[in-house]
Amino acid sequence: SSENPNGRPTRVEKRSIVAGHAVFWGPLVRKDDQKSLLIVSGDEESLPYLKSALKPLHIDILTASSGAEACRQIASRRFSIVLADLGLPDMSGSDVLKAAGTADPLIVGLVLASHGSLNDALEALRAGAFDYLLKPLSVETLRRRVNQALERHQLLTEREAWLTALEEQVQARTAALAESQRRLHAVFNGIRDSLVIVDQTFTIVAANEGAAALSGTPTEALIGRSCYRELFGREEICEGCPIVETFATGRV
Repeated sequence: SSENPNGRPTRVEKRSIVAGHAVFWGPLVRKDDQKSLLIVSGDEESLPYLKSALKPLHIDILTASSGAEACRQIASRRFSIVLADLGLPDMSGSDVLKAAGTADPLIVGLVLASHGSLNDALEALRAGAFDYLLKPLSVETLRRRVNQALERHQLLTEREAWLTALEEQVQARTAALAESQRRLHAVFNGIRDSLVIVDQTFTIVAANEGAAALSGTPTEALIGRSCYRELFGREEICEGCPIVETFATGRV
């Protein structure tokens, strides 16, 4: 189990090796998977009410009475959800959600709007908010919508974790392939005899140092040239060339 320095989730429940491949299964979650919510509202009387109404959800709940305070909290810790009132004293709730999305793309944004600001709420949705809540709203509605946002956050978190695990697998396989190619190249060049690999047009696609010594041409310069011309000084395929039969029959 591990977590990248940038906070990306990488922990898996189980892992195994099947046919040389790393296989992961089970939910991948953040190391600190305790859900948290930031409520942002300029109406300080509503903050205790909202916090109390959501207490049964058993999540960490913090509050902010201004956009600037909310942005400071978002910059200093991780949140699962940000619920922002559109009517803040210093900035729009949409601006707070934009700042949250920049700080952590996995944050799920909710906007709290009055009927008079419905157009602004729809604009916030177009800007990336997950949902909007119209005031006044019942406790049941509030809890249900926040629960939906929590589910959304869980899906985003697991998706990010799987992508991170897949990216690490690709990087590991790429590094292993590069190392394998390096070793193969070392073995290939370590053979003292002249050794070339040609395609069906008898064009050299790889050559070792022995071939370079035989032809008097550097290995890089041999690539793309005809083997019979570079190695044997001929203008046509050598008579009785065994490569012809190999291409025809597939036998070495």
